Amino acid sequence: MTQVNWRSPYVGCLLVLTLMMCLYDGYARFYSGSVGHSKNNTLESFSLPKIVFYDQQDIDGVLALYDKYRADDEEIAAEQKIMSQEQQEQQSGELNKVFVGDNQLALKAVLLNGTGAVKQATVLLDVVNLKNRTNKLHSFTQNSNVFGYTLSSISNTQVELTKQATNQHIVLTMYQPNNKSKGN
Repeated sequence: MTQVNWRSPYVGCLLVLTLMMCLYDGYARFYSGSVGHSKNNTLESFSLPKIVFYDQQDIDGVLALYDKYRADDEEIAAEQKIMSQEQQEQQSGELNKVFVGDNQLALKAVLLNGTGAVKQATVLLDVVNLKNRTNKLHSFTQNSNVFGYTLSSISNTQVELTKQATNQHIVLTMYQPNNKSKGN
């Protein structure tokens, strides 16, 4: 620890400056009649905020601004409706969502474990139950049964789902297919 040289001109200037600031602050707080430091704060000096009442036209104008977002919600709800069994059997090709029963399947991840020629793949599917609006992440491996489909031909961003009974072939992709404007 170093010693302070109290006889240094810098220390003396700092002490005088600090003392002057303290005296000015004390004067401004106790002896000045400034508005910011008024001692006579009465009930009349406080003002309550004014309550603004809006008419129905203003309220409708503000709600109209949110209509485009409501349309998006309705579009999503329509997209997530449960398909009939016939429509589900007609699903084929490259899709980013597959509907099976009351569930909607979406590919979330493909995890490749192992080294060399022997690699074990694990597929994570997000399963959304459309009736009760719950979702759960399920893990599957190659050639396993996925809600009646056989999981095969796994790549980094795609899996192949086949159903022998209906001769159905679906490539479930992690991302939006290039040749369509919307997934499904």
